[in-house]
Amino acid sequence: MTEAKKMTILRIYNILEEYSDSIHPLTQGQIIELLREKYGIAVERKAVARNLEMLSEAGFDIVRTKKGSYLENKLFENSEIRVLIDSVLSSRHINAKHSADLINKLIKMGGRHFRSFAESIYQTGDWQKSDNFDFFLNVEILDDAIRQGSKVRFFYNRM
Repeated sequence: MTEAKKMTILRIYNILEEYSDSIHPLTQGQIIELLREKYGIAVERKAVARNLEMLSEAGFDIVRTKKGSYLENKLFENSEIRVLIDSVLSSRHINAKHSADLINKLIKMGGRHFRSFAESIYQTGDWQKSDNFDFFLNVEILDDAIRQGSKVRFFYNRM
C-alpha cells in the first residue's frame, strides 16, 4: 500500500499521536521508518523536519528535543483515560458489551504505550453489569428532551 506524498503531513501527525509521548519521543529516523512500514511513504529527513515545522506553525503542540519529537497535548492524559476506564467498569448501568467497546476505544486513544498499562484492566465479565442494551439510547432521548424543554416520564422496574 503506497500513499501519495501529499498525505505525509497527516501521517506524521498520526504517527506522533500513536507512538510518541514525553517519555517516548520519536527521532526523524524513526518517523521515516514508521512512514515506510505503515503507509508505504518514502521521505527524507528534511521533509520530516519541514512537516514537523508546518504542524507546529498550524498550532499543533509538537515538542522537539535532542531525543526526538512528540505531540505534547493529546486529547486525554493516560491518567485521565484510566479514570474513565475505571468509571465505565464500575458503572452498573452500562452492559458488558458496551463497557468492553468503550474501554477498547479509550485504550486506543491512549496510544501504543498506554496499551501495556491496559493489560491490568479487569474484564467486564468480572463486574456486575446491567442487561439493558438501551442505556445509551435512553441517554440520547433524555438529552433531546432536555434541549427541547420536554417533560419525561420514567417507568422503573417494568418489563
